[in-house]
Amino acid sequence: MDSKTLKENLNLLNIDTKDYSLDGTLLPMRTILSRSGKNWITFEYDEHGRSLDRKEFIDEKSACEDILKRLLYLVEWRKKYNVK
Repeated sequence: MDSKTLKENLNLLNIDTKDYSLDGTLLPMRTILSRSGKNWITFEYDEHGRSLDRKEFIDEKSACEDILKRLLYLVEWRKKYNVK
């Protein structure tokens, strides 16, 4: 999966674009996909400007799968705790 396919999947799953950035833009309360040289990086960016749970991947596919997993978890967590 590449970032274009990931974006299509996120749209199909109705995951709000406010919850993620696939171009590395640092906005609070987002799950971020970024590229640094040859590596792909995923992390959570909190309301205090901290990056949390940073992971680095050598390929886009693995990074996109990680982003999808994180966002699906977020959706389930919100359902469980009735958070919008």
